[in-house]
Parts: sequence; C-alpha cells; structure tokens
Amino acid sequence: MKAVLIACFALCALTAVADPAERLVERLTGYRSFSSGFVQETEAPDGRLLDARVGRFDVGGPRLFSWETESPFAQRIVADGDALWVYDPDLAQVTVRPLDEAMLDSPLTVLASDAEALRARYTVSRVVLEVGERFILEPIARDQMVSVIDLVFREDALMSLGVKDGLGQSTQIKLTETQPLAATTEFEFVVPEGVDLIDGR
Repeated sequence: MKAVLIACFALCALTAVADPAERLVERLTGYRSFSSGFVQETEAPDGRLLDARVGRFDVGGPRLFSWETESPFAQRIVADGDALWVYDPDLAQVTVRPLDEAMLDSPLTVLASDAEALRARYTVSRVVLEVGERFILEPIARDQMVSVIDLVFREDALMSLGVKDGLGQSTQIKLTETQPLAATTEFEFVVPEGVDLIDGR
C-alpha cells in the first residue's frame, strides 16, 4: 500500500510539471509587475547583427508598461491601459493606436497571461537547462508576425526574452538589474510640444 501511495505521489508530481504552460505561468509569478534594464540585439537570419540597443522598461500589469531606449536609437513606448504611445524624438513624432490592436502580436502579453490563455494561442514546450529552464512558444495561428517566442530562466530569475519573426529575423532582450516596480511609477504619456501626432485610435 505504501508503495502504491509513493507511486501516486510521484505521478502527481510528474503531472504537475508536465504541462509547460502551467510551469511557465508559475515561473512568471514574480514578473507581473517589475522594472529592469535591458540589452537588445537584433540579428538577420544569417546571424549578422542588425541593431543593438540599451534601455529600461517597467511592467505594471497586463495593460501597463513603459519601454525606453537610449541614444543613438532613442525611443519611448508607453501602454497606459487603453492606448499604445510610441515617441521617436529623432523624428519629432508620436504615434498612438488602440492597445488591444497593438498588443496582439507582442511577446510582452506572455508575461501577464494565464495557462489557459497561453495554450489558446501557443504551442508551449519546455527545455530543462543545466541551471534553469527555457520555454519555447510557437503561435498556433500561422498568420502571426511572430513565429517563435522564447524565455530563459536561470534558477528563479528571468534572464532573457527572445523573439523570431516570420522572415527569420531574431531579437534577443537580455534583462539586467531586475527589481520590484517602484510604487511611484506612472504609466502615462504626455505628448511633447512641437511634435507631430499620428492618432490611429
């Protein structure tokens, strides 16, 4: 009887970690709201480095985030809960569009998704690494701009978020100095004076 109980517990434990979507959601529990620096590199399908940027982003929930990159590729992106604002200082231009439309193909939606939502949109697989885990998400719908999203954890820490598009171009975002979101953080965008506003709402 004891052997049977041990076998049942072992089977339950295997089942608990067998669902990659559930495991990913468990891993992301501490990342519903946070702040982090990042280094972003974009490569062509042949491995050539196309772009490298440094910046910082804040996540305040499923519909709240800000993303800012430093010069020479300065840009600020803010999701305020209803709209997505993109400010390009070099162009003196602000573009705004409905958040639901803008976030449809964004990998940032993964951070706030539950297991059911992940399974509805992605085929999720899990790879056990020497000191962590890697999760690979492939959209079920074939008409998506993003073909693969991958998240890498080292122990309990989210280390990187990778995205590959339908043309094979890949972007890797490595997180640095991750910390809890400051209570004073605001997700609001005010259009600077003297810039063009392209309003797509």
